[in-house]
Amino acid sequence: MEAILPFSPNSLGLSGERITALFGEDRNGCPHKGIDISSSRTSKPFSAGVFGIVGQPIGGQWGTVTVNPLHAPSVRIQYLHCTNISVASGQLVTPWTVLGSTGATAPPNSGITGIHLHLQVQPPGSGAPPCWKGRYFVDPTKFSTPDLMRGTWYREYTRVQGPLTVDYKETWSLPSSIVGQTGRVVLEAIAYSGSCRWHFIMDWRLPITGRRPDGSIDAQANAGSVNRPVSCGITGGWKPVSGQGRLALRSRDTMEILVGPSSGGMLQRIGNFATGSVDDEDQMTFVVTEEMEYLAKSAELTPIGVDPFATEAPTNAFATALDEVSLKDATPEATRAHFGVLDDEIF
Repeated sequence: MEAILPFSPNSLGLSGERITALFGEDRNGCPHKGIDISSSRTSKPFSAGVFGIVGQPIGGQWGTVTVNPLHAPSVRIQYLHCTNISVASGQLVTPWTVLGSTGATAPPNSGITGIHLHLQVQPPGSGAPPCWKGRYFVDPTKFSTPDLMRGTWYREYTRVQGPLTVDYKETWSLPSSIVGQTGRVVLEAIAYSGSCRWHFIMDWRLPITGRRPDGSIDAQANAGSVNRPVSCGITGGWKPVSGQGRLALRSRDTMEILVGPSSGGMLQRIGNFATGSVDDEDQMTFVVTEEMEYLAKSAELTPIGVDPFATEAPTNAFATALDEVSLKDATPEATRAHFGVLDDEIF
């Protein structure tokens, strides 16, 4: 499973290339501050390899892109020698976001001899060699880049649907943002009408079908099972219906559901309430119609350098120097969502 990965040519969208200079190699008496990755003597687009926010500096005489990772915002990841830059300061990027193209951009007489990508990771720290001029660097091939879409996400909200008031509770379990992986959504719906109460439990399989340049992922919600609750002598006949949409990370702990105007939503359901068997011709359709809805991640956030999904969690010697992130609700008023707390679970 690809949950926490260090940087590599593959993770940076440079498949087939190799690391040509290692971290710490002697450079005229000064340890190399990062790694160099080949580019087959031609300029190639490369991706971020991490979830983060584009910071400063950007551009300049070294052709630099700076990214502050969401899981460790005090760290600066820098990509040098770019021939062009495709992102802007303040932009949220994903591991597959193209940042720019490899190159040989550098000041005159700096010793750059060919097109490549230099990658360096600068966390807070001390005790660095004097030639690093007060900065502290770590080996990019040992720096964890967690998949922040991976984990348990949730949402709670209430809607009035015809004669019913319905309390919804959704739990989304995502194994990763990788195409071909399959997650699961469980929806609990408690419908009220007078003294009658129906408690539904529905689920959908959630295969990830694509990654988009805007940083979102495509997902197909394939309908699964549902129970048939009875109250006041009336059988509730709701059932899940397959849908589709996109998911986009908006912060470390907030993810957005993007629903197109014609898709009807990801978690569609149809149903009726009848004293006898369910009559398909008498169905009422209840669908998600908002174009933007939000999920919040569990407050039990994965500590930096530790992944509950990994069989052997990689260690990160610099974890104590990295930032902790507090939860920030980003709930649109239209959903009337009130977030609860769920424990992360192994999917």
